[in-house]
Amino acid sequence: MARRGAVARRGHARGEPPAARPLRGPRLGGRAPRPPSGRGVGRTAARPPRDVPARGLFFTIEGLDFSGKTTLVRALKDSLAGTGTHFTREPGGTPVAERIRDIVLDPEAEMDAWTEAYLYAAARADHARGEVLPRLERGEDVVCERYLDSSLAYQGFGRGLGLEAVRGLNAYAVGAVIPDKTFYLRLRSGERERRARELGAALDRIEVVGADFMRRVEEGFEELARQEPERIVVLDASRSPGEMAEKIVGEMRQLQYTRDQEAT
Repeated sequence: MARRGAVARRGHARGEPPAARPLRGPRLGGRAPRPPSGRGVGRTAARPPRDVPARGLFFTIEGLDFSGKTTLVRALKDSLAGTGTHFTREPGGTPVAERIRDIVLDPEAEMDAWTEAYLYAAARADHARGEVLPRLERGEDVVCERYLDSSLAYQGFGRGLGLEAVRGLNAYAVGAVIPDKTFYLRLRSGERERRARELGAALDRIEVVGADFMRRVEEGFEELARQEPERIVVLDASRSPGEMAEKIVGEMRQLQYTRDQEAT
């Protein structure tokens, strides 16, 4: 695992720029690197103290607006009650990041696309380092509604800034805090629009951009899912929140079991 504060991108030791690599990095909660073997007879590697907790697992929920992420998270909270799982969101999750959220989603705020991208990255940097990583290091599992993939889809594809450019910017924001598993809620545009009309809520600054923008964002999420099928699990968001929550909890338990088996 990369040291804390370093950019989590494979290939940096060979001088490759962070934007040249896929959205992957050391999985938090994975097997610790094998220490180098000594030359002396009988020399053994030092073991970590018994009271050091196993690193928690990091899960993210992604999808377009009105695909049902918030409703799904409520169902997950019920399913995971009593497990110590921490739930958070982006933009937000810390006092500073919540203030940035107010700015970036304000329908009356006008800003350049790059300004928007940097604001999201700034909120993410504070959230990842100040909230997510400390909890993972204490052994807590974390579920986050939106994370890095949203910036890649919304700013990289939707705003047209480019996937690699936005990925490179956010590499410095997230460091080594990369999801172990991401659940992408896929829902056709007509159903998303129907849900938006039924809710009748005031739209935020991103939601009011328009159909062409959302089409590009959707293409972005689909491309990310094609690039990283092992990390990104695609869910049919027309299913009930309870059904999707059951599927996600099963995936979480399987990942936990696999990690525990590797550690033994």
